[in-house]
Amino acid sequence: MREERAKEGYSTYNTIDRGGTITELMNKCETETGLKPPVPQWEKPPYGPHAGLEYVRSWFERMRTEGMSAWDKA
Repeated sequence: MREERAKEGYSTYNTIDRGGTITELMNKCETETGLKPPVPQWEKPPYGPHAGLEYVRSWFERMRTEGMSAWDKA
C-alpha cells in the first residue's frame, strides 16, 4: 500500500500534521486527547555521562529558559 500511495504523490512517511506550533499543540493536548501533555525532559536534571558536556548543559539551560517556544520559531 505504501508503494501505491507513493506513486500517487503521497509521502512514504507516516506523519500526522495537526497544525499549529508546538506550544499550541501542547496547550490543547488534554482537550483533544484526554491525556495531559508530555513532560519536557528539561524539567528534570540531566543524568548520565553526557550530562557534563557543554552542549548538553547549554541546551538544557536554553530549553529551561525558552521552553516549548524554542520550537515555535522553526
